[in-house]
Amino acid sequence: MRQRDGAGAGLRDDTGSYGAPRRRARRSTVSLLLWGVCLAAAYACGSNLFLAPSRVTSRAASLRGSAVVGNPAVGALSSRGRTRSWDESSVQYLLGAAAVAVTLLSVTLSLSRHKSKRASTEGGGSAVARGSLASWWNSMMFDPNRGDAARHQIGKTAFDALSDSSVRAIHRAQEESINLAFVPLEGLLIGLASERSGGASKLLREAVVQVAELKHLSPLQPADLVSWGAVERVPLDDEVVEVVRNSVDTAEGPITTEALLEGVVARMLARPAFVDKGLKDKLQSVLQRLEEWKNDDTEKMPAGGFVPGTSGGSVLESCGRNLTALAREGKLLKCVGRDAEIGRMVQVLSRMTKNNPVLLGEPGVGKTAVAEGLAQLISNGEVPAHLADVAIWDVSIGSLLAGTKYRGEFEERLKKLVKEATEAHGKIILLIDELHTIVGAGATGDGAIDAANILKPALSRGELRVIGATTQSEYDKYIAKDPALERRFQPVVVPEPTQDQAVEMLMGVAGLYEEHHFVGFTDDAIKACVKLSSRYIPSRRLPDSALDAMDEAAARKRIQQGARPSSRVEVTANDVAQTVAQWTGIPLEELTKDESARLLNMEGRLDARVIGQKRATSAVARAIRRARVGVRGVGNKRPTACFLFCGPTGVGKTELSKALSDEYFGAEGRNMIRLDMSEFMERHSVSKLIGSPPGYVGYDSNSGGVLTDRVRRQPHSLVLIDEVEKAHPDVLNILLQVMDDGRLTDSHGRLADFSNVILVMTSNVGSSIEDLKRHFRPEFINRIDEVIPFASLTEEDIVRVVGLYVSRLQAALREQYNIDLKVTDGLTMALGKEGYSAEFGARHLNRVMQARVEDPIAELVLREKIHRGEEMVADYDGERDMIVFRNGNDDILTEMKCSDQTSAGD
Repeated sequence: MRQRDGAGAGLRDDTGSYGAPRRRARRSTVSLLLWGVCLAAAYACGSNLFLAPSRVTSRAASLRGSAVVGNPAVGALSSRGRTRSWDESSVQYLLGAAAVAVTLLSVTLSLSRHKSKRASTEGGGSAVARGSLASWWNSMMFDPNRGDAARHQIGKTAFDALSDSSVRAIHRAQEESINLAFVPLEGLLIGLASERSGGASKLLREAVVQVAELKHLSPLQPADLVSWGAVERVPLDDEVVEVVRNSVDTAEGPITTEALLEGVVARMLARPAFVDKGLKDKLQSVLQRLEEWKNDDTEKMPAGGFVPGTSGGSVLESCGRNLTALAREGKLLKCVGRDAEIGRMVQVLSRMTKNNPVLLGEPGVGKTAVAEGLAQLISNGEVPAHLADVAIWDVSIGSLLAGTKYRGEFEERLKKLVKEATEAHGKIILLIDELHTIVGAGATGDGAIDAANILKPALSRGELRVIGATTQSEYDKYIAKDPALERRFQPVVVPEPTQDQAVEMLMGVAGLYEEHHFVGFTDDAIKACVKLSSRYIPSRRLPDSALDAMDEAAARKRIQQGARPSSRVEVTANDVAQTVAQWTGIPLEELTKDESARLLNMEGRLDARVIGQKRATSAVARAIRRARVGVRGVGNKRPTACFLFCGPTGVGKTELSKALSDEYFGAEGRNMIRLDMSEFMERHSVSKLIGSPPGYVGYDSNSGGVLTDRVRRQPHSLVLIDEVEKAHPDVLNILLQVMDDGRLTDSHGRLADFSNVILVMTSNVGSSIEDLKRHFRPEFINRIDEVIPFASLTEEDIVRVVGLYVSRLQAALREQYNIDLKVTDGLTMALGKEGYSAEFGARHLNRVMQARVEDPIAELVLREKIHRGEEMVADYDGERDMIVFRNGNDDILTEMKCSDQTSAGD
């Protein structure tokens, strides 16, 4: 049975002590055992201490006698014997003295503990009162829970199930009990009340339960103190351990402070001798509130804890982050070059009503950074007096919505958030990034209100100050449609910084990236981040694109240096260029000698592939060199080159475009965008290029046109507009903007940049200006960089084209069947003569090669007259006008007339 010691005392056992008698009995038993060991050691060492000198003296005398006889070896032995005996006696003396001291200390401790127990029993004092020496001895020798006592007693698995707030509450309880024998149940209650980040503290404050009031429950007086030396070594009372373990056993998730509070309060109220009626009523109200939450169908509590915002815990702490506190800790990036925007925001926040600024700007211009810059000024005390002690909380609408499965749950959580902010009397400012998400957030239909309507009253009265951030398009789409909501916010435009401002911003934050990556940035590297990202990544905004270039260039350089670089490596402008080139595919890094030689010799390689068009290959090679070296004028946004290839069919216009793509971009067809204008002959086909307009089928798919989407994904490419004369005039009007400004906007308002595109158009119309004017308007012709006429192929050119066909056929047979095909010069000349056509060009040669060479070889493979690894010779018999195929043994495989497609062989 428990009893009260006095008005201010807590509850105690019948033995007069508060806590666990079993622990005390166990320690007493261990103490007696150790005392006995000490006595035995003292006896053994003490006997050696008093008896050893006589043996040493006797042995030394005998050795001295032997030395007198004249034996030098024995004399030396006696010297060593005296030294060893003296050392052994010294050690025995010290051990004996230590044993006596330990024995006296054990006797003193036992007497002290016996005296304390008798005083507590007879005089009403605490049974755990000990001297500082006794407590130190017990903590070192008799406490089985040295180190982290809570983790040891509760168990690692159960301790890991505790939430962060619960762990901090237990540590606070240990701090309160640092001078006590253990952490009582009341100590844990004090820890829960002191840990203000948990919901238990909020519940106790709402019930007007003060920490000072709880401290009066402690059964230990200031005179009954011990010293544990470390907070983690203070053990928990058995009741506390049982409460924690019961909470863990009945839960499936993290154990919150509310779950611990329920167990503590229930156990305390179960004590029959609890006479403090005022406190008892308060704790009963707390327990009743906990039970209501558990049983309420609209506020279900998950196993082990409560839904954030419905359990009495702070909604701000569970769904937001304190930017002002983060700024004081130096965890926010420095905001540079936004003094005007921050000043305007401070001006709006200083208004009496409608004091809610909304930051409007494109994605990546730094809207959130402006709000963080204000938090940094507040933390540094560089704001007006009425904002000096204000905290800016970044609240996530997604976090507020998370876990709200039942109707009304989100509204309740948001109302608590507004209540917390308004009760701070202007000391809390909410930052809502992506402000447009409050429109419709939490609405489930059937007349349910959304977050915007919940915030409107507090915003209009000036009780709640909110900083919003969104894009201009989202603001017009969602906020501006609701005039009642729009008039409560004051727009603060955040424009994209200039390149000079962006360089200044990157200079301000470069140190953080240098520390993270263990690198150093040169000034040219920082300027390159801004210049290259602005020029070659126009779809993104400064400073976000430049910061990404800086971050990835440093990461790339760090990886190249290995796992553990000995010193900081330097990030140069070329490193940044290589990073941006990796993103876009545009060759921006410095020219190498091999690449320079390849560019200078480009005409020769193009001539070898496109026969008979030296003027065209020379013009194309000049444009490629101009683009790669980068000698275009500053601010020139036009495409790299705009060519119109004119000439009859089959002369190599499309083939030159393919050769140019392969030569410049390095992979066949990888960076070539080909559009056949025979598919764009109708007026409505314009939507294929830029996407369907609003209200038409395909607009809701959020995809643009075949041209704008592909150029956005491949900004460094060759766009081939084949047979442009077949396109509808409206399609040509779209191309006017591309050739003039180097940009095209799709139906969703997204910009496609053509400034790094080579635009090639082919046409079968005549190459004279008069012929072009009959098909194209003057403004279209005037925007073309160069009109390149293609001459008709001669018979000699066709013979060279036959050599190209044969080379490709030989490579295909060697790769697929390992057959070595040889074609004689006589057959090459005969095929060139047969395939020449002044009207159809090289396209007629394609049909001749298929009929005279490809078809017979296919039949020989199928009839198994030629096998893998064999050699085959194709020859021309001029006397008979026959094409003859022989194997390596000169056996005839098949024959056919050069001017007849029927086979002459079996």
